[in-house]
Amino acid sequence: MKKLWILALIALVLVGISACTFIEKNVKSVVKITIYDEKGQTYGYVTLMLIDSTGKVVVDDQANERGVSLMEGVPAGTYTFMVKNAAQIELQVLSPQNIVVRPGKTSTIDLKVQSAAAPPSYE
Repeated sequence: MKKLWILALIALVLVGISACTFIEKNVKSVVKITIYDEKGQTYGYVTLMLIDSTGKVVVDDQANERGVSLMEGVPAGTYTFMVKNAAQIELQVLSPQNIVVRPGKTSTIDLKVQSAAAPPSYE
């Protein structure tokens, strides 16, 4: 009888560990990103996308006038960035190249981009 109780206890612990691991992997996170240009000035009103390892856009958002984007509900994982200005010109990301989002955590990122050259004038 004692062996049966020990086996039942071990099984219960293993189920609990598995459930905790499953829950942790599925808890969404928050990513707060402030976008700066190469001169260190905030870069507002840009579209920011988090791209997963398959190239899929997982989350996208519009940064406010201060260059801040608050992305909620981000799944845990490793992401790269794509940034486009108001004219939909893709901006080169200078740093960081990628981020790791942990489950249930808030990540604060300072993202540095190369500002786009002004389009040519045809006057």
